Amino acid sequence: MERDTGWGKLSVHPEVLAEVVSEAVEQVAHGFRLVSGERGLRALLRGHESHAVVVEEAEGALHIHLHLAVEFGRKLSEIARVVSQVVDRALWEAVEQHPQEVVVHVVDVYPSYASSRTSSARDSEAAKPQM
Repeated sequence: MERDTGWGKLSVHPEVLAEVVSEAVEQVAHGFRLVSGERGLRALLRGHESHAVVVEEAEGALHIHLHLAVEFGRKLSEIARVVSQVVDRALWEAVEQHPQEVVVHVVDVYPSYASSRTSSARDSEAAKPQM
């Protein structure tokens, strides 16, 4: 990203913007987490690292792609709204530019701690011998 500031030029590499976005999103992550975009065999076959946050610039506009794993049972639209707002605020505070789009890719789901703990307790109770 490059732009005139009135006193000179500001040039920020997309990876720096991705780190700004990543830090901001991780501060509010509850019920979701950032993960690499490609996982498992597909990532191995491509032979390159996939990032949790990808920043693309086209014609001066920023396009942000985030890859999330979401806790089972969470409302996806709510997570996407919160993440989009956080990304917008973080980029504005860092470089005074709003993204043209924020795309949230849900690439995985994981069990909630509460439901897995409840299942474990229920399973251990069922395994006890009856007298």
